[in-house]
Amino acid sequence: MLDGLSILLMGLYGTGSGDALYVPQGLFGNSVSMGVDLERTDVEGLLIYQLPNFPLYVFVGSRYVLLKEHMKGSNATASVRFDIDSEITIVKAGIGSSADLNDDGRHRPFGNVPAGVGFAKSRHAFALVRSSISKTPSRTGARPST
Repeated sequence: MLDGLSILLMGLYGTGSGDALYVPQGLFGNSVSMGVDLERTDVEGLLIYQLPNFPLYVFVGSRYVLLKEHMKGSNATASVRFDIDSEITIVKAGIGSSADLNDDGRHRPFGNVPAGVGFAKSRHAFALVRSSISKTPSRTGARPST
C-alpha cells in the first residue's frame, strides 16, 4: 500500500420519536396532532492520501443514507398518515488539512473542502380518511310537518 494512504469506513444508525402538529391547508380546516417515528442509517467509505512533506490530504469516497419517516394522527374529522422512505447516494472528493496536537499524532484537528454529486430516490405515501362524524348539529324537539 502507498505510504500516506488511509481507508476510512464509517457507519451510523439512529432512531427517534416525538410529536408534531400537522396543519393542513384547506383540508377540513383542523390541525392534527401526530406521532412521528424516524430511522436513519448512514454508511460512508473514504480513501485518504496524505501528501508527503505537506500538511494537506486529498480524499475520494461515497456515502449512502437511508431515511425512514412515519407519521400518524387524527382529530375529530380525519385520520392522517404519512410514510416517507428516502435513499441518498453521494460520491465526493476534496482536499483537507490537519495538524498534530501532540507528539505521537493521535489528536489532530482537521478541516476539509468536499465537492460531490449525488442522487436521491424517495417513496412517499399519504393517507387521509375522513371521519363519518357529522358537523351539523341535530335539532331537538323538531316535529315532522303534517
